[in-house]
Amino acid sequence: MSLPPLKEFLADKSWTGCAIAHRGAWHDTAENSLRAVDDALAVGCQYVEIDVQETIDGVPFCLHDISLLRTTARAVNAAAHQWPQIAETPLLMGLGGAHAGQSDQTLPSLDAMLDHCKGRAYVDLDVKRPHQLPRIAEALRRTDSGSQVNLKMWVHGRADLDFALSIQDTLGTILKPIVLIDRSNIDHMLEVIRKLDAPVVEANFDCWDSVLRLSDAAWSEGRDIFVNTLDEARSTFVMDSGALCDPRGTWGALLDAGVRMLQTDEPDALCSYLKIHRKANG
Repeated sequence: MSLPPLKEFLADKSWTGCAIAHRGAWHDTAENSLRAVDDALAVGCQYVEIDVQETIDGVPFCLHDISLLRTTARAVNAAAHQWPQIAETPLLMGLGGAHAGQSDQTLPSLDAMLDHCKGRAYVDLDVKRPHQLPRIAEALRRTDSGSQVNLKMWVHGRADLDFALSIQDTLGTILKPIVLIDRSNIDHMLEVIRKLDAPVVEANFDCWDSVLRLSDAAWSEGRDIFVNTLDEARSTFVMDSGALCDPRGTWGALLDAGVRMLQTDEPDALCSYLKIHRKANG
């Protein structure tokens, strides 16, 4: 069954938690691959995070690093090549690296990824450089997938806010700001979020009190908070490694605080816990 538009999904306050698979579910395949999306869906995710770079001839494609070395063993800067030179490059298993074996997946273009996800998964697109946004917007229009996608960008200050406001109406999809929240700036950042009228905000926090304050304000305004529980880039005190040992005291604490969107490198474990949490909370 086809997914409803992302705006409708976020507006539905009946669900209590959503697992976002970071670069897809990559444990048994390659990160940022088509199969990583399939594996994420298989364990119960509705949402995947995908990284986007751009070749020198303007083709958006799915890769986290500047270089292809870690994920393909090719020591080249992908953005300095034309797409035909790197298309169909085999991807390494998992997180790649010197000892990773080769997967059955190849480096996908953004168009291929969006077509693969269409009607099946919401996509959190991590755009590495703001100048890529027009090309990515074109890909969304070509694949008619803008209603299932959010784009994200850091909003540190006035210049970032002005840029975000200038482009969000032309993108055809949700623009999700990434913000740093601490006790001294929370009122200011709430005003930034309101100016963008963002339905979902990715936030990084200095302390638990800031989590509670932002979550309360966001909930009262019908917005969602998105946090990372990745060990390498956590948004709060919660890390995937700790959550595997104590899901109730980590993932559960965020859910109970009103944070509904959790990005993880452990999608299978988080999806399993979400079932337990939903059952316990009716």
